[in-house]
Amino acid sequence: PEHALLMCTASDALLAARVDFLVRVAHLWPAFVAPMDEDDALTALRALYGEKAVHNVLGTYIRKVFRIFEAVELQWPEMYVERQ
Repeated sequence: PEHALLMCTASDALLAARVDFLVRVAHLWPAFVAPMDEDDALTALRALYGEKAVHNVLGTYIRKVFRIFEAVELQWPEMYVERQ
């Protein structure tokens, strides 16, 4: 989940939602530092979960991300598809 929420760049809608989310977080919790790479993403997500001041905007953002991903057809790499 941390990749989709904080790192993924595969969707313009996702990037726009993330920018909006991070601006809102900056107003509520100025000390938050957005992750710079995948290694920092899980730590950043745990920090967000632990900060009550941002719970409402985090929940709203998570719902937006689910809506964005639900609108895109899931494509499995061929190597993960079981053949019968």
